[in-house]
Amino acid sequence: MPVSSVRTVRSVRSRRVATVAAALTGSLAALAPALPARAAAESCSASYQVLQVQPASGSQPARFTGEFRVTNTGTVTLNGMWWVPASWPSGSVVDQAVNAHITPNSAYAFTPATSIAVINPGQSVTFQVIGRPANPAGVTTATPNAYSCQLV
Repeated sequence: MPVSSVRTVRSVRSRRVATVAAALTGSLAALAPALPARAAAESCSASYQVLQVQPASGSQPARFTGEFRVTNTGTVTLNGMWWVPASWPSGSVVDQAVNAHITPNSAYAFTPATSIAVINPGQSVTFQVIGRPANPAGVTTATPNAYSCQLV
């Protein structure tokens, strides 16, 4: 093969490789902005309300029942990958959670029971907490100081 033909073949190959490389670079660049959007697609919020306060009576301590509502505020289904950290005023104790697993410490961590683990976009699930308020009247100490919905 003459030298000029070899140069032409190499030149054509070089242009093809450059064209393919440019196309791949453009495709990868187009994917990069989609990664943060995926993270933004997963989000949740939590709210809390006191359902009942039973004042102390005789030898029975005061009790409260509260309810957390967790809402999927994102655009993709949350498949059990969420939890709610919460803390109550000093002296208040959460003894039990219904439809959630509880990890007591100085603050509490609630993870979903299987029955409420999946939350579709725009939907909510609830779980209850039962405990003893620091104040026998109970209402103000039956409410957490802080809580949120976190993604795992």
